[in-house]
Parts: sequence; C-alpha cells; structure tokens
Amino acid sequence: MSLVNALGNSPEEVWAASLAMKSGITPVPPSRWDHALYYDPRPYVPDKTYCKVGAFQDFQISRTELGIPPMISGP
Repeated sequence: MSLVNALGNSPEEVWAASLAMKSGITPVPPSRWDHALYYDPRPYVPDKTYCKVGAFQDFQISRTELGIPPMISGP
C-alpha cells in the first residue's frame, strides 16, 4: 500500500500523524508561491482567493517515473 498526502509520504507516517491529531493544513508556505499576490479577504474577487491555508506536501517524482515525455525547449 502507498499513500502520499499532507500528513506524510507513507501509510505509517500518515497513521502516526493522525494518532497525534495533526492536521496537515497550514498557511501557504512562501516556498510555494507569493500568497500576497493572490489573496483578498473578500470572497468572489476575480483572480483572487480569500483562503489563507492549504494542504502541502514535499514529494519528489520525475517526469520519467510518471511516463511524461521530457519538456522540449523553444527554438
């Protein structure tokens, strides 16, 4: 069995985090994107979000492992 989510990268990690009552929901990390560019506290503002949190994971996988062809650069 395999499992990857914001609580861990294996069933054991996710189970341990669940038992410890961890959430996995965190503020948007600056390493993901500049949240200030997209945030507006008012709902329904076009091209913005009023949400400040999400579930993020650090999981590295290559395009080859997913069967996705390499990116072709421009001319």
